[in-house]
Amino acid sequence: MTALAHDLRHRISKNISPIGTSGEFAYSSPQALMVGTPDEAEMSAEFVIVSKVEDREYDVITSMKAYGLYDPEKVKLVSVEMPPEVKDAPKLPPVAEIAKLQGDPKQGEAAVAVCYACHRIGKNGVEFGPELTTFGKQQTTEVLVEAIALPSATISHGFEGSEVKTTDGLTITGMILSNSDPLIIKCMGGLVQTVPKSRVASVTPMTKSLMYEPSQLGLTAQTIADIVAYLKSL
Repeated sequence: MTALAHDLRHRISKNISPIGTSGEFAYSSPQALMVGTPDEAEMSAEFVIVSKVEDREYDVITSMKAYGLYDPEKVKLVSVEMPPEVKDAPKLPPVAEIAKLQGDPKQGEAAVAVCYACHRIGKNGVEFGPELTTFGKQQTTEVLVEAIALPSATISHGFEGSEVKTTDGLTITGMILSNSDPLIIKCMGGLVQTVPKSRVASVTPMTKSLMYEPSQLGLTAQTIADIVAYLKSL
C-alpha cells in the first residue's frame, strides 16, 4: 500500500461524523454514506479510486468493514434531481448582445454568489463544476457569456452529467466518478454518493448540462454581464 492510500485511509477514519450533523454535507465512503465537508467528500472519492488501483496489495473492503464503514444493506442515499424549468421565463437576448453590455465588476462580485454551489472561485465555492478563478482571463467575453446564458451549448470534458435511477425509486443526478461496484456519483454541492450495484436500476447520460439555466438562478442579461466583468477582473 502506498503512502497516499495509507494517508487517505487514516484521514477518512478520523474525519467522519454521524448522519444528520448540522451544517455539514452528506457523503459516502467506499460503501457507506457518512457526513463531512465537501473537501472530505472529495477525499473519500479519491480514496475509492486509489483503493481500486491497489486492491492487489490491500483489501480495502475488508478494512472498511473492520472500521464499521461498510454495509451495503445500510447505505443511505439522497435523491438529487434537476429542478424544473421556469415556466414563462423571459427569453435572454442573443449572446452577442449580452457581450456588448457594460458589466459592473462590483455588482458581479455579489451576483456570482449563486455560482458558489458548484464552482470554486478563489477561496469561495465548491469544487463540482470547472474552477473559475482564472477562467475569466483565459476566455473571451463571448465564451463566458455563452457558458452562463447557454450552459448546455458546450459542456466541458469530464463534467458530463448522468442520471442514476435506483431500485427503490430515487433519482440521483451528477457526475459518475466510478461506474463499477459500487457506483460513485458526485452531485450538486460536492455531495458524493456511493451506490451499491445491486441498487442501480439504470444509468442514463444527460443530454443537458448539470449547470442550472439562468432563469433558475434568477439571472438577467445585465447580471450575466456583471458576473463576466467580475470574472475577467480576477
